Amino acid sequence: MRWSVRDIQEEQQAGISVDERVDLTTLLDRDESILAVDTAHVTGHLLPDVHGVIVHLQVEVKVTLPSSRSLKAVEIPVLGTVDERYVEASYLTREMKEGTEVVFPLSSDVLDLKRAVEDAVLLALPLQVLAEDEKTGESPLPSGQGWEVLTEETYRKRQRDLADVTDPRLKALEQWLDKESAE
Repeated sequence: MRWSVRDIQEEQQAGISVDERVDLTTLLDRDESILAVDTAHVTGHLLPDVHGVIVHLQVEVKVTLPSSRSLKAVEIPVLGTVDERYVEASYLTREMKEGTEVVFPLSSDVLDLKRAVEDAVLLALPLQVLAEDEKTGESPLPSGQGWEVLTEETYRKRQRDLADVTDPRLKALEQWLDKESAE
């Protein structure tokens, strides 16, 4: 995932097309929740820009993460994008530094995009991961001594049932008040 900025600049018309397989096992060190990662397929374009490079890449990879519910290993497809602009550090303007567009300074004549691809994968990871049987509701929800995981529907039903039940202490008070008002 390394290119010479000079080579990209020489391709003024079409830029450079990217279609590569990239080893992303370094993601295992960056995120402890990742159990395994396949080789990523990266496609896209590197386009020359005034004193820099515009990068547009699509990343496809299968990542194995623990289920949010049962901690079973679940392999999920992850699609990420890299849309970045790199500019020679001496040509960074104040507007570029303070503006809403994200611009990265080029620190050398070599553009290394492996870290950007890794970041795109990490940003595309889902917050909730469920195995197929957990998605369909076929597997029981986890529980233990004095606790259990409930679905929202079950929780709401239990709350409605609890609202209908009167505390026995209040029931005795209610009977006393009824008796007082009858006298």
